Amino acid sequence: MSPELLLEQTISGGMREGIVGALLGVLERTDNFTLRHSYRVAQLAVPMGVTLHLSEDDLETLRVAALLHDLGKAFIPAQILLKQGLLTEEEFAVMRKHAEYGCAVVGRVPGFSDVCDIVISHHERYDGAGYPHGMAGTAIPLGGRILAVADSFDAMVTPRAYRPCTQPDMAAVEVAQCAGSQFDPIVVEAFLATTHF
Repeated sequence: MSPELLLEQTISGGMREGIVGALLGVLERTDNFTLRHSYRVAQLAVPMGVTLHLSEDDLETLRVAALLHDLGKAFIPAQILLKQGLLTEEEFAVMRKHAEYGCAVVGRVPGFSDVCDIVISHHERYDGAGYPHGMAGTAIPLGGRILAVADSFDAMVTPRAYRPCTQPDMAAVEVAQCAGSQFDPIVVEAFLATTHF
């Protein structure tokens, strides 16, 4: 599904979709690059969820969380968020707050607590070396473990001002090599089964 069709589906839905669309509108005004990244992450995450036999409700929660996982970047100062080079340690510490900021906003929406749990956990690592809470293994919500893979893969294959993109097949190899450390091995299997180059 194209980003445009996904946006149309999101905006044309009911009250829940209206809320998601409004939140995505905030992100779009802040950083269109991040908005498009969020759509691509959703496109990667949902097929993994299907492969992992998530229920329809859990797939919908995963889709919404994927779309909103970087919402907190709307609260990162523009000079950090839009910086064309590598971030300093201090700037990276500020950037790392985006998962908490996003959860703080999403968590205020009635019925979005499961979405919030995924948003705040998408930078946790399977080995416990992630952030913001250093959660490990299956203590990380499955949706967060799925988004960790989708988010990282899309970041690798998307060119940035400070580095070229990685070819998709090589990025998939890197994801596979990080199974058991950065990523849940079961999620990596689902990713490899659903992603074709």
